[in-house]
Amino acid sequence: MGPRSSRKGVQADEFPILKENGLVIHKIEADGNCLFRALSDQLYGHSEDHLKIRRDIVEQMRANPDDYNPYFAVGFVKRNAGRRAARAGPVDSQAASDAKLEENFRAHLVKMSRPRTWGDQTELKAFVQEYKVDVTVWYPRWKLTFPAEHGKSSRVQVQIAFNENASHYSSVRHVSSDHPSVSYVKATTEKKSEINKSVATSAADTLNKKRKSDVGNTRKDNAQEDDSMKRVKRRKVQPVKKALSQQRKKLIELANTRFVG
Repeated sequence: MGPRSSRKGVQADEFPILKENGLVIHKIEADGNCLFRALSDQLYGHSEDHLKIRRDIVEQMRANPDDYNPYFAVGFVKRNAGRRAARAGPVDSQAASDAKLEENFRAHLVKMSRPRTWGDQTELKAFVQEYKVDVTVWYPRWKLTFPAEHGKSSRVQVQIAFNENASHYSSVRHVSSDHPSVSYVKATTEKKSEINKSVATSAADTLNKKRKSDVGNTRKDNAQEDDSMKRVKRRKVQPVKKALSQQRKKLIELANTRFVG
């Protein structure tokens, strides 16, 4: 399996779907680690962390065997495998199948732990679960997406290509960008723009509401203060008027009083 991919190599013509979507192949070394190198390039911008990704994938599978055992299913043991076997008693086909399946699974993990061992869709599934990212695999004329969660799309969209004739994985990048995570860059840029607009609008609305509220509260406070002052004035004036009236009466009475002497 020799290297057949390059940024502007011959594989560009082998993947017409990439050209239609403004994408190009990015060269990945064909050394048996191509899947892990392509994933490393997508996450980190280079392929040198492929061994770390391989280890993480193996540990993900080892920690969650029930999610990956079905990929290593084997046939059932025959119950009636001849008269001698029949006389020995019935064989539990389910137990025998599970035991073989477990054996195959453990052997696969040992093999996959070794560098230069080819990975496939089972390892892609484990990668998706371990790193919580979506992976889209581009084939010459179609694509297949492994979602991180059912019905949901993650922020990071890893893009790789698979050449079935060469059994080789490559990284995929946008024709006008060197950034590896194509959809992530586009989605993030658009999302940031939308978020900024939303935040700016929200901030403006909040400020306007606050200003209106402050103006309303000020007017309300002024009105309350005016009413309060009027009430105070009424309370002060009325007693004075009343007091003056009584004094006046007394003066009048005093003036009308006849003195004897």
